[in-house]
Amino acid sequence: MKKKALTFITFFGLLTSSVVHAQPAYSNIVGMVKTALPSSGFRMVSLQFSGTKAGVTLGDAFTGLSDNSKLYLWSQDTGSGFPGYVVYRYLVGPAAWFTQSFGPADDVIIPRGTVAFIQDGGTGSDVVHSGSVPSVPNENFYDVSFVGGSFNMVGNPYPVETPFSAITSANFSDFDTIYIFDGSDYILYRFITAATAGAGEDAWYTSSFGPTTGLTIAPGTGFWLSTAQSGSIRFNKTY
Repeated sequence: MKKKALTFITFFGLLTSSVVHAQPAYSNIVGMVKTALPSSGFRMVSLQFSGTKAGVTLGDAFTGLSDNSKLYLWSQDTGSGFPGYVVYRYLVGPAAWFTQSFGPADDVIIPRGTVAFIQDGGTGSDVVHSGSVPSVPNENFYDVSFVGGSFNMVGNPYPVETPFSAITSANFSDFDTIYIFDGSDYILYRFITAATAGAGEDAWYTSSFGPTTGLTIAPGTGFWLSTAQSGSIRFNKTY
């Protein structure tokens, strides 16, 4: 299962390295992230402006889409018994999203804390994700579930940069991994417990076992997560 999932990551790693990746042109806490996509370009996006804790419908997720834009949503079971991408297509004529078999998809919910790939339709576009910041009384953190023994796509659920140090879980094990796309390649980080390290606290480290001090997850982005056991990852609110 891991090998199959990694094939999808490799596919996108090769594909995304062949196009220009633009960082969000504009983002702030009032409810907007703008992503500039070159013709047919891919980008990993996280949808945190929904107005609810549950998520946002695909029909309400974006504006500024070009015709034939696609969204690739990672699923642990696509019907074949293996993880993979569920693909949705946007058509400008009806201004609506559709499944691969052209069934209606505007009401599909993208859960908060989920990240997906969005692809320009071929003409270049400035895609905007906007809306109200979810209002959850007394929320100091948000948990995103993950499946052990497989790859998971996890998105920053908050509209601000989240420090790596603010990401925790009681379900992490030694050598669990996170992959973050830096615009040209996936950068690997490993989780090491204090018991294994022989000192300090449980923490994430670079591939060369250096500290991750200063590393942040930008608003509107996310990462791949691979763990030994299932559980949830906690994003501690920083504002």
